[in-house]
Amino acid sequence: MAYKIAYLVKLYSMPPCLVVNSEQFGIHLVSIVGERTWESNSIQMLGVEDKRQVTMVVSFIANEYLLPRQVVHQLRLAFYM
Repeated sequence: MAYKIAYLVKLYSMPPCLVVNSEQFGIHLVSIVGERTWESNSIQMLGVEDKRQVTMVVSFIANEYLLPRQVVHQLRLAFYM
């Protein structure tokens, strides 16, 4: 695949700053509630079954510059009374 991209960039005289390589990966969010002390060996964890996740997108352009990272998430509001 990289050879095809390099061939097309050379064929059409594209500047390298127009070639973008992006990678995305998921980050799991786990809420931890409890007291953290030096004496305790375990931390009480609540919300382990919560399956919230955000997606991080990292992009590079062909002349070796890192573009700003993007975080993609679904906003969910919960109101407690």
